[in-house]
Amino acid sequence: MPQAIFFDLDETLIRHSTPIMEQLQNVCHQHLADLSEVRWNAFHQHLMTNVGQLWREMESFQGRCEAEFISIFRGALKEAGGDAALAETIIEAFLASVVDSTGPTKGAHDVLDHLAEAGIATGIITNGFAFLQKRKVAAHGFADRVRFVLASEEAGAHKPDPRIFQLALQKVGLAAADSWHVGDHRENDVAGALGAGLGAVLFAPEPPSVDAVPNQESLNPAHFRVITCLTEIPDLIAGHYNR
Repeated sequence: MPQAIFFDLDETLIRHSTPIMEQLQNVCHQHLADLSEVRWNAFHQHLMTNVGQLWREMESFQGRCEAEFISIFRGALKEAGGDAALAETIIEAFLASVVDSTGPTKGAHDVLDHLAEAGIATGIITNGFAFLQKRKVAAHGFADRVRFVLASEEAGAHKPDPRIFQLALQKVGLAAADSWHVGDHRENDVAGALGAGLGAVLFAPEPPSVDAVPNQESLNPAHFRVITCLTEIPDLIAGHYNR
């Protein structure tokens, strides 16, 4: 039986109903009355280029990503001929929109409560900026149900990098062999967990074909399990699933 089970956040513990970029565009149009298609494209290009660089160089910005994100946003507004002073107002509206468009996955609260009652440590390992990810965690009632929330910004490494899994293990004081990770992404969650020595559970509401992922021997179904609902996890534990 595992002593710890970690969970991915987006599309695992919570589900998104609206694409993030669609929400951003809607929020920008609400606050920038003269945002033409040309200006939106200039804004979007500047934002994506610089946020992409921030994402790749996140380890250098640990603890400063929110301030850097605001600075990038100001620059994008200037590029689009907008008022840079509106940056924080638009960002706040955007973050609220993202949170409002997400909700807990069916069974997420129940399974975390069950694991706590069973004495199994739980945590959330998520790729993303801490200022957004932790807001979603708190809004949907997960903050008090897990031992920790670890965003890749704080770890200085994104899944599937083994460093983020190793840091999670340090937080609970357990070995990889005693821990599982549950997530929806085959590379980030499954291959990442297996590569770090953890057991892996692929959350796939619609069961996938393993053959659909070529050249990834580590995803042989003998090495991990697939679930279609989070409430199947107690059955995996009861069935003594081994990595």
